[in-house]
Amino acid sequence: MFQTHLRIAAAIVMLVTPAFLCAPLDAKSERGKGHVLPAEAQYDIGMAKYKQKDYDGAIDGFKQAIYFARNEYFPQAYFWLGSAYKLKHEDTKAIEAFKKHLEQTISASWEARIHLGEIYLRNKRFVEAENEAREALAGFQGPCPQAYNLYGKIYRDQDKYDSAVHWFLQALGNTPWTYTEAWMNYANMLMMNKRWQNAIYQYAAMLSSEKELKGLDEETIYLNRGTCLMALGDHQHALEDWHRTLSMNVSNPEAHLQLAMMFDAERHVSSAVKEYKEFTRLCTEAPRVGAVKQRIQMLELQLKPKEAEPTAPAPSPYVRKMQEEAQKEEEQKMLQPHDSGF
Repeated sequence: MFQTHLRIAAAIVMLVTPAFLCAPLDAKSERGKGHVLPAEAQYDIGMAKYKQKDYDGAIDGFKQAIYFARNEYFPQAYFWLGSAYKLKHEDTKAIEAFKKHLEQTISASWEARIHLGEIYLRNKRFVEAENEAREALAGFQGPCPQAYNLYGKIYRDQDKYDSAVHWFLQALGNTPWTYTEAWMNYANMLMMNKRWQNAIYQYAAMLSSEKELKGLDEETIYLNRGTCLMALGDHQHALEDWHRTLSMNVSNPEAHLQLAMMFDAERHVSSAVKEYKEFTRLCTEAPRVGAVKQRIQMLELQLKPKEAEPTAPAPSPYVRKMQEEAQKEEEQKMLQPHDSGF
Protein backbone atom coordinates (compact mmCIF):
# COMPACT_ATOMS: atom_id res chain seq x y z
CA MET A 1 0.00 0.00 0.00
CA PHE A 2 2.77 2.41 0.93
CA GLN A 3 4.55 1.75 -2.37
CA THR A 4 1.32 2.36 -4.26
CA HIS A 5 0.94 5.77 -2.58
CA LEU A 6 4.53 6.63 -3.51
CA ARG A 7 3.87 5.81 -7.15
CA ILE A 8 0.72 7.96 -7.16
CA ALA A 9 2.59 10.87 -5.52
CA ALA A 10 5.43 10.60 -8.02
CA ALA A 11 2.97 10.63 -10.90
CA ILE A 12 1.28 13.75 -9.54
CA VAL A 13 4.64 15.50 -9.15
CA MET A 14 5.58 14.63 -12.71
CA LEU A 15 2.32 16.05 -13.96
CA VAL A 16 2.61 19.37 -12.14
CA THR A 17 6.37 19.90 -12.42
CA PRO A 18 7.19 22.43 -15.16
CA ALA A 19 9.08 20.95 -18.06
CA PHE A 20 11.98 23.40 -17.78
CA LEU A 21 12.94 22.02 -14.34
CA CYS A 22 13.47 18.57 -15.83
CA ALA A 23 15.61 19.76 -18.78
CA PRO A 24 19.42 19.80 -18.50
CA LEU A 25 20.60 23.35 -17.89
CA ASP A 26 23.27 23.21 -20.60
CA ALA A 27 21.06 21.52 -23.16
CA LYS A 28 19.82 23.22 -26.31
CA SER A 29 16.17 23.89 -25.50
CA GLU A 30 13.70 23.70 -28.37
CA ARG A 31 10.11 24.72 -28.87
CA GLY A 32 9.21 22.76 -31.92
CA LYS A 33 11.40 21.95 -34.87
CA GLY A 34 14.07 24.56 -35.66
CA HIS A 35 13.19 26.88 -32.78
CA VAL A 36 15.96 28.02 -30.41
CA LEU A 37 15.38 30.01 -27.24
CA PRO A 38 16.54 33.68 -27.38
CA ALA A 39 19.20 33.19 -24.70
CA GLU A 40 20.84 30.37 -26.65
CA ALA A 41 20.61 32.26 -29.93
CA GLN A 42 22.34 35.28 -28.39
CA TYR A 43 25.00 33.02 -26.86
CA ASP A 44 25.74 31.55 -30.29
CA ILE A 45 26.03 35.07 -31.73
CA GLY A 46 28.42 36.00 -28.92
CA MET A 47 30.61 32.96 -29.57
CA ALA A 48 30.71 33.67 -33.32
CA LYS A 49 31.77 37.27 -32.66
CA TYR A 50 34.37 36.11 -30.13
CA LYS A 51 35.96 33.74 -32.65
CA GLN A 52 36.08 36.62 -35.15
CA LYS A 53 37.87 38.72 -32.49
CA ASP A 54 34.97 41.18 -32.50
CA TYR A 55 35.02 41.46 -28.72
CA ASP A 56 32.53 44.32 -28.48
CA GLY A 57 30.04 42.28 -30.50
CA ALA A 58 30.78 39.23 -28.36
CA ILE A 59 30.18 41.16 -25.15
CA ASP A 60 26.84 42.38 -26.45
CA GLY A 61 25.83 38.83 -27.43
CA PHE A 62 26.77 37.31 -24.06
CA LYS A 63 25.02 40.09 -22.13
CA GLN A 64 21.88 39.54 -24.19
CA ALA A 65 22.09 35.80 -23.56
CA ILE A 66 22.27 36.41 -19.81
CA TYR A 67 19.39 38.87 -20.01
CA PHE A 68 17.10 36.34 -21.75
CA ALA A 69 18.18 33.40 -19.56
CA ARG A 70 15.81 32.39 -16.78
CA ASN A 71 16.93 34.13 -13.55
CA GLU A 72 20.05 35.23 -15.50
CA TYR A 73 21.44 31.75 -14.95
CA PHE A 74 23.95 31.12 -17.72
CA PRO A 75 27.40 30.19 -16.33
CA GLN A 76 29.01 29.63 -19.74
CA ALA A 77 27.90 33.06 -20.98
CA TYR A 78 29.46 34.65 -17.89
CA PHE A 79 32.71 32.76 -18.55
CA TRP A 80 33.06 34.00 -22.11
CA LEU A 81 31.88 37.47 -21.13
CA GLY A 82 34.76 37.59 -18.64
CA SER A 83 37.16 36.34 -21.32
CA ALA A 84 36.10 39.08 -23.73
CA TYR A 85 36.41 41.79 -21.07
CA LYS A 86 39.85 40.42 -20.17
CA LEU A 87 41.05 40.72 -23.76
CA LYS A 88 39.81 44.31 -23.82
CA HIS A 89 41.65 45.00 -20.54
CA GLU A 90 38.39 45.96 -18.83
CA ASP A 91 39.60 44.19 -15.73
CA THR A 92 36.95 45.20 -13.20
CA LYS A 93 34.15 43.93 -15.46
CA ALA A 94 36.13 40.78 -16.28
CA ILE A 95 36.60 39.95 -12.59
CA GLU A 96 32.90 40.49 -11.93
CA ALA A 97 31.90 38.18 -14.82
CA PHE A 98 34.29 35.40 -13.80
CA LYS A 99 33.12 35.56 -10.21
CA LYS A 100 29.50 35.29 -11.37
CA HIS A 101 30.49 32.28 -13.45
CA LEU A 102 32.08 30.63 -10.40
CA GLU A 103 28.95 31.30 -8.34
CA GLN A 104 26.73 29.57 -10.90
CA THR A 105 28.81 26.69 -12.21
CA ILE A 106 28.68 23.29 -10.55
CA SER A 107 32.23 22.42 -11.66
CA ALA A 108 35.51 23.61 -10.15
CA SER A 109 36.18 25.62 -13.35
CA TRP A 110 39.94 25.84 -12.95
CA GLU A 111 40.10 27.76 -16.26
CA ALA A 112 38.20 30.67 -14.72
CA ARG A 113 40.62 30.61 -11.76
CA ILE A 114 43.56 30.90 -14.18
CA HIS A 115 41.93 33.86 -15.93
CA LEU A 116 41.28 35.60 -12.62
CA GLY A 117 44.84 34.96 -11.50
CA GLU A 118 46.23 36.51 -14.68
CA ILE A 119 44.05 39.59 -14.27
CA TYR A 120 45.15 40.04 -10.66
CA LEU A 121 48.77 39.53 -11.74
CA ARG A 122 48.77 42.30 -14.32
CA ASN A 123 47.36 44.59 -11.67
CA LYS A 124 50.16 43.62 -9.26
CA ARG A 125 47.70 41.99 -6.86
CA PHE A 126 50.10 39.15 -6.16
CA VAL A 127 48.38 37.63 -3.10
CA GLU A 128 45.06 37.30 -4.92
CA ALA A 129 46.80 35.97 -8.02
CA GLU A 130 48.54 33.28 -5.98
CA ASN A 131 45.26 32.35 -4.29
CA GLU A 132 43.67 31.78 -7.70
CA ALA A 133 46.63 29.64 -8.81
CA ARG A 134 46.17 27.54 -5.70
CA GLU A 135 42.43 27.18 -6.33
CA ALA A 136 43.07 26.21 -9.95
CA LEU A 137 45.52 23.53 -8.86
CA ALA A 138 43.04 22.18 -6.33
CA GLY A 139 40.21 22.23 -8.84
CA PHE A 140 42.23 20.41 -11.50
CA GLN A 141 42.85 17.54 -9.09
CA GLY A 142 46.24 16.61 -10.50
CA PRO A 143 49.24 18.18 -12.24
CA CYS A 144 48.02 21.41 -13.83
CA PRO A 145 50.61 22.97 -16.18
CA GLN A 146 48.57 26.17 -16.53
CA ALA A 147 48.55 26.67 -12.76
CA TYR A 148 52.29 26.00 -12.57
CA ASN A 149 52.86 28.53 -15.36
CA LEU A 150 50.77 31.10 -13.49
CA TYR A 151 52.84 30.52 -10.34
CA GLY A 152 55.97 31.11 -12.43
CA LYS A 153 54.68 34.42 -13.76
CA ILE A 154 53.73 35.56 -10.27
CA TYR A 155 57.25 34.95 -8.99
CA ARG A 156 58.80 36.38 -12.16
CA ASP A 157 56.98 39.67 -11.69
CA GLN A 158 58.27 39.81 -8.11
CA ASP A 159 61.87 39.28 -9.35
CA LYS A 160 62.12 35.91 -7.64
CA TYR A 161 64.23 34.23 -10.31
CA ASP A 162 64.82 30.77 -8.83
CA SER A 163 61.17 30.26 -7.88
CA ALA A 164 59.97 31.42 -11.30
CA VAL A 165 62.33 29.05 -13.14
CA HIS A 166 61.22 26.17 -10.88
CA TRP A 167 57.55 26.67 -11.73
CA PHE A 168 58.13 27.16 -15.47
CA LEU A 169 60.06 23.88 -15.57
CA GLN A 170 57.23 22.22 -13.62
CA ALA A 171 54.80 23.51 -16.24
CA LEU A 172 56.96 22.14 -19.06
CA GLY A 173 57.20 18.66 -17.55
CA ASN A 174 59.12 15.94 -19.37
CA THR A 175 60.71 16.43 -22.77
CA PRO A 176 59.81 16.87 -25.57
CA TRP A 177 58.26 20.13 -24.46
CA THR A 178 55.05 21.31 -26.12
CA TYR A 179 53.67 23.94 -23.71
CA THR A 180 54.62 26.98 -25.80
CA GLU A 181 53.89 29.76 -23.30
CA ALA A 182 55.78 28.10 -20.44
CA TRP A 183 58.76 27.38 -22.72
CA MET A 184 58.85 30.99 -23.87
CA ASN A 185 58.59 32.20 -20.27
CA TYR A 186 61.49 29.95 -19.28
CA ALA A 187 63.71 31.18 -22.13
CA ASN A 188 62.86 34.80 -21.34
CA MET A 189 63.84 34.26 -17.70
CA LEU A 190 67.24 33.03 -18.87
CA MET A 191 67.63 36.15 -21.01
CA MET A 192 66.53 38.48 -18.20
CA ASN A 193 69.22 36.98 -15.97
CA LYS A 194 71.92 37.39 -18.66
CA ARG A 195 72.33 33.67 -19.23
CA TRP A 196 72.73 34.53 -22.90
CA GLN A 197 73.96 31.23 -24.31
CA ASN A 198 71.33 29.15 -22.49
CA ALA A 199 68.60 31.51 -23.68
CA ILE A 200 69.87 31.34 -27.29
CA TYR A 201 69.78 27.53 -27.07
CA GLN A 202 66.15 27.53 -25.88
CA TYR A 203 65.02 30.00 -28.57
CA ALA A 204 66.72 27.90 -31.25
CA ALA A 205 65.14 24.72 -29.84
CA MET A 206 61.68 26.24 -30.10
CA LEU A 207 62.26 27.28 -33.71
CA SER A 208 63.50 23.80 -34.68
CA SER A 209 61.10 21.73 -32.54
CA GLU A 210 59.71 18.64 -34.27
CA LYS A 211 56.60 18.85 -32.11
CA GLU A 212 53.89 21.35 -32.98
CA LEU A 213 54.10 24.41 -30.73
CA LYS A 214 50.73 26.14 -30.77
CA GLY A 215 50.86 29.92 -30.80
CA LEU A 216 54.64 30.08 -31.28
CA ASP A 217 55.63 33.77 -31.47
CA GLU A 218 58.55 33.66 -33.92
CA GLU A 219 58.61 37.45 -34.15
CA THR A 220 59.47 37.76 -30.46
CA ILE A 221 61.85 34.79 -30.52
CA TYR A 222 64.01 36.40 -33.21
CA LEU A 223 63.86 39.74 -31.39
CA ASN A 224 65.01 38.23 -28.09
CA ARG A 225 67.60 35.95 -29.61
CA GLY A 226 69.07 38.96 -31.40
CA THR A 227 69.35 40.76 -28.07
CA CYS A 228 71.26 37.80 -26.60
CA LEU A 229 73.57 37.61 -29.61
CA MET A 230 74.27 41.33 -29.38
CA ALA A 231 75.16 40.96 -25.69
CA LEU A 232 77.73 38.32 -26.68
CA GLY A 233 79.21 40.67 -29.28
CA ASP A 234 77.83 38.87 -32.36
CA HIS A 235 76.56 41.97 -34.16
CA GLN A 236 76.08 40.34 -37.56
CA HIS A 237 73.78 37.53 -36.41
CA ALA A 238 71.93 39.93 -34.11
CA LEU A 239 71.34 42.19 -37.12
CA GLU A 240 69.99 39.24 -39.11
CA ASP A 241 67.57 38.22 -36.33
CA TRP A 242 66.22 41.75 -35.93
CA HIS A 243 65.72 42.04 -39.69
CA ARG A 244 63.75 38.76 -39.53
CA THR A 245 61.58 40.28 -36.84
CA LEU A 246 60.89 43.31 -39.01
CA SER A 247 60.18 41.10 -42.03
CA MET A 248 57.34 39.62 -39.97
CA ASN A 249 56.19 42.93 -38.54
CA VAL A 250 57.75 46.14 -39.83
CA SER A 251 55.97 48.04 -37.05
CA ASN A 252 57.74 46.25 -34.18
CA PRO A 253 59.15 49.16 -32.12
CA GLU A 254 61.57 47.03 -30.09
CA ALA A 255 63.35 45.74 -33.18
CA HIS A 256 63.86 49.32 -34.39
CA LEU A 257 65.20 50.28 -30.98
CA GLN A 258 67.66 47.40 -30.88
CA LEU A 259 68.93 48.27 -34.35
CA ALA A 260 69.25 51.92 -33.35
CA MET A 261 71.31 51.10 -30.27
CA MET A 262 73.59 48.82 -32.28
CA PHE A 263 74.18 51.49 -34.94
CA ASP A 264 74.70 54.04 -32.17
CA ALA A 265 77.37 51.87 -30.55
CA GLU A 266 79.07 51.40 -33.92
CA ARG A 267 79.06 55.19 -34.60
CA HIS A 268 76.75 54.86 -37.59
CA VAL A 269 75.00 58.05 -36.58
CA SER A 270 72.66 58.52 -39.56
CA SER A 271 71.39 54.92 -39.37
CA ALA A 272 70.97 55.20 -35.61
CA VAL A 273 68.89 58.37 -35.91
CA LYS A 274 66.69 56.75 -38.58
CA GLU A 275 65.92 53.72 -36.38
CA TYR A 276 65.45 55.81 -33.23
CA LYS A 277 62.87 57.92 -35.09
CA GLU A 278 61.02 54.77 -36.17
CA PHE A 279 60.90 53.68 -32.53
CA THR A 280 59.46 57.03 -31.36
CA ARG A 281 56.83 56.83 -34.10
CA LEU A 282 55.70 53.34 -33.13
CA CYS A 283 56.17 53.19 -29.35
CA THR A 284 53.27 54.22 -27.11
CA GLU A 285 55.24 54.51 -23.85
CA ALA A 286 55.76 58.22 -23.27
CA PRO A 287 58.75 58.03 -20.85
CA ARG A 288 60.75 55.81 -23.20
CA VAL A 289 59.87 57.94 -26.21
CA GLY A 290 61.01 61.06 -24.35
CA ALA A 291 64.37 59.52 -23.47
CA VAL A 292 64.98 58.40 -27.06
CA LYS A 293 64.08 61.83 -28.43
CA GLN A 294 66.77 63.35 -26.23
CA ARG A 295 69.29 60.91 -27.69
CA ILE A 296 68.16 61.83 -31.20
CA GLN A 297 68.82 65.51 -30.51
CA MET A 298 72.34 64.75 -29.32
CA LEU A 299 73.10 62.65 -32.39
CA GLU A 300 71.66 65.22 -34.80
CA LEU A 301 74.10 67.80 -33.40
CA GLN A 302 76.90 65.49 -34.50
CA LEU A 303 75.46 65.38 -38.03
CA LYS A 304 75.51 69.19 -38.47
CA PRO A 305 78.61 70.45 -40.39
CA LYS A 306 81.03 72.43 -38.24
CA GLU A 307 81.06 76.17 -38.89
CA ALA A 308 84.27 77.49 -40.56
CA GLU A 309 86.55 79.80 -38.61
CA PRO A 310 85.71 83.48 -39.28
CA THR A 311 88.11 85.19 -41.73
CA ALA A 312 89.11 88.86 -41.90
CA PRO A 313 87.37 90.90 -44.60
CA ALA A 314 89.37 91.57 -47.80
CA PRO A 315 91.18 94.98 -47.79
CA SER A 316 89.91 97.81 -49.97
CA PRO A 317 91.92 98.71 -53.15
CA TYR A 318 93.41 101.79 -51.45
CA VAL A 319 94.59 99.84 -48.41
CA ARG A 320 95.91 97.06 -50.64
CA LYS A 321 97.96 99.65 -52.66
CA MET A 322 99.42 101.14 -49.48
CA GLN A 323 100.35 97.67 -48.23
CA GLU A 324 102.10 96.86 -51.52
CA GLU A 325 104.11 100.10 -51.46
CA ALA A 326 105.17 99.54 -47.86
CA GLN A 327 106.26 96.01 -48.75
CA LYS A 328 108.37 97.27 -51.70
CA GLU A 329 110.02 99.91 -49.53
CA GLU A 330 110.93 97.28 -46.97
CA GLU A 331 112.45 95.09 -49.68
CA GLN A 332 114.61 98.00 -51.00
CA LYS A 333 115.96 98.59 -47.51
CA MET A 334 116.90 94.95 -47.22
CA LEU A 335 118.85 95.15 -50.51
CA GLN A 336 120.97 98.22 -49.41
CA PRO A 337 124.53 97.45 -48.13
CA HIS A 338 124.83 97.48 -44.37
CA ASP A 339 127.57 99.21 -42.36
CA SER A 340 129.65 96.36 -41.10
CA GLY A 341 131.14 98.45 -38.32
CA PHE A 342 134.81 97.97 -39.45
